[in-house]
Amino acid sequence: MRSRVVWILFFCLVAGVTGQAGTIFAADDGLMKVSITGYTEKTGDYLMDITTEWFPEDTRAILIYSEPSHTLRYALVDLSLPIPELNKIQAEKPEILDITNIDLEYMDLNGILTPVYDNGIVVERLFEVGKKIGAETLSETWIEADGDFSIVMVKNEGKIPGCYMQGQCNDHPIEGHWCVPCISVLCCYGDIGYIVCGMILCP
Repeated sequence: MRSRVVWILFFCLVAGVTGQAGTIFAADDGLMKVSITGYTEKTGDYLMDITTEWFPEDTRAILIYSEPSHTLRYALVDLSLPIPELNKIQAEKPEILDITNIDLEYMDLNGILTPVYDNGIVVERLFEVGKKIGAETLSETWIEADGDFSIVMVKNEGKIPGCYMQGQCNDHPIEGHWCVPCISVLCCYGDIGYIVCGMILCP
């Protein structure tokens, strides 16, 4: 019964985040959000925009990879990240390296082109733990679509395991899921689609 109550409370929280335009939560609410929107080109490749929001104050870098090639598409690095950690990121040869004062409230990356065979997006966060730097994978999303698509991940850091995933196919909402861990597959067939948790291939 307790787990059911927790699930209901989390669902209500997420509904407030994803269902109300203009709803704003402070970073100390413990929420983190990753949004992926895009469309399928005639070649079958995907053109995506990725937005992250509401990251904790201990965040020192946000890394976005496409999989399975494990290509570092974008690295957003805070000026306070220690040099050895920065060197590790540079050694991965990111396509875009942005070293700045991270805006924890909002980050928008437009125009990521991924080939159809590299259709997984992994978002990682580096964070400060005392004098060390820790790492965590926030979300892993695999996409198979033949039109417009979007998927949103909302995570309550450190309080509820997993995350809530909600999406659209050609602007038509599809049923959301709470995935533990935050690994999901978005399958879009025109206006019809679904989200499944874990590494499951679309039929």
